[in-house]
Amino acid sequence: IITDIDLTEAAGFHRASRAAATLVLCRHSSPLEYGQVLTGDDGKVRSFVEKPAWSQVLTDTVNTGIYFLTAKAMEGVPEGTAYDFSRDLFPKLLEQGAPLYGHIASGSWWDIGDCGAYLDCAAQVLSGRSGIDLGLPLRAPGIWAAEEPPADVTLVPPCWIGPGVTLGAGSLLGPHAILGRGSSVGRRSLVQRSVLMEEARVGDRCTLYGAVLCRGASAGR
Repeated sequence: IITDIDLTEAAGFHRASRAAATLVLCRHSSPLEYGQVLTGDDGKVRSFVEKPAWSQVLTDTVNTGIYFLTAKAMEGVPEGTAYDFSRDLFPKLLEQGAPLYGHIASGSWWDIGDCGAYLDCAAQVLSGRSGIDLGLPLRAPGIWAAEEPPADVTLVPPCWIGPGVTLGAGSLLGPHAILGRGSSVGRRSLVQRSVLMEEARVGDRCTLYGAVLCRGASAGR
């Protein structure tokens, strides 16, 4: 995940509620994709709904996968076997009547567990909606680059161009193009809404849209 949730605030809630476990929750516009947690006005967990159908959607608060757990709560986790917090431990604690709480946090939270979600998050970050420091000089509005981009390349913001990147003449990058360290784009190529990880290579006259090239991967002409 990528998040700017204030964990200090969540930890304070956990201590003040004297919870055995506290689940950090957030409000989400697509609750179908995530486990839902129903809480009372005091934050105490009432029930769980794992990836519900629309008919089961009772709240927009979802489980972020961020937890505060006491040592006592962890005593229920067996060693040497697969054991899931949300499917195994928390329902068990709820059944036992242990103080289980949910803290609805403010801030941004993105699941980046698949390529589509990863690209969506990348676009949000480049659009300045996360508050994340992009770590490179701002060469022009919406253009972060380790070195000054060549004049014979067209850049449509936002773009992020890491150190040691090679850009071929006549290529067009962006919007939402991220080029990792040592990656390269050939001549007269188009890269939009895509991420090139370290040392990834795009050949001449190549078109990429909505793509993630892993480290060292290449796309030919």
